[in-house]
Amino acid sequence: MKKIRFLVAVISVSLLCGLGYQMYTINKNYQDRIENSYTPAGIVDESRNFFSVDGSLVLPEQPVAATIQPGDTALAAYRYSKLLQDKFPDLLTHDQLDALTDIANDNQQPNLVRLYAYAALKRAGAGYDQQASSDLASEAMGSFPATINQDNVSNYMDIAEVALDINPDLTRKSLKEFTVGESQERLTVAILAQTYLFANEADVKIMFADTRGKLEAWVFNKDALDTPDRYLLSSLAYLNLNNLSSEQRQYLRDQDQTLARCEKSPSYIAVDVQGQQICSLLLTEIYYQRGIDHD
Repeated sequence: MKKIRFLVAVISVSLLCGLGYQMYTINKNYQDRIENSYTPAGIVDESRNFFSVDGSLVLPEQPVAATIQPGDTALAAYRYSKLLQDKFPDLLTHDQLDALTDIANDNQQPNLVRLYAYAALKRAGAGYDQQASSDLASEAMGSFPATINQDNVSNYMDIAEVALDINPDLTRKSLKEFTVGESQERLTVAILAQTYLFANEADVKIMFADTRGKLEAWVFNKDALDTPDRYLLSSLAYLNLNNLSSEQRQYLRDQDQTLARCEKSPSYIAVDVQGQQICSLLLTEIYYQRGIDHD
């Protein structure tokens, strides 16, 4: 499960819901992509296939556990909310809403877990303490210095994505470029896919020249689908940095058709992990939120 754990920890992918920051209008290409994203009509019913045996929300990537922790439920709810967008309220049961409310109000939970719950409740259109959620988001963002570096960028992206989802007016932090080793390439791809999280977005878009130089090969290559997680995240980064030609867009449509799908939930992307097919909410989220029209 190492590959999936990396995605859970770093891809906070959703990048993805038309936010503006500190009187800042979000990158138009990004905004247009979100407005043009879509999910299939049957995806809500398919998502219910991944409920735990007691009806809790869990990531399909998550190994079966005897006890579902509050953090598992909150993270899954937030990721489903970003995938399903306005369809998300149709997924939730009253018990799930009650569980999310309890998590959001539990001061013993880590800030990130509570923020996930608050953001999911916000997208569900449910009743919640908006001032408390905004204060918590502000507190979490305020815990980081003005300049983000290699040591804290992963934690910052996790917090910033959900905090800015709750309160788009929070002040973003700037990123300081760092030297990239091979083990950090996927982290820098995630950064390039989520440049909107940083106050110096224009600068971040031209950082990590080595990684940027590899994106095209990781996307527009016949062997790209050998690593579907890298293909999808790299294509998201490429879309964030470039305007696609009509030929490139058609190439992605054709590539996407060959991605493995989940047997019981064919709207979901599946990956092979040590010979086992794992349905991935995180990769499915990236797949649709790139805004590639597959009709």
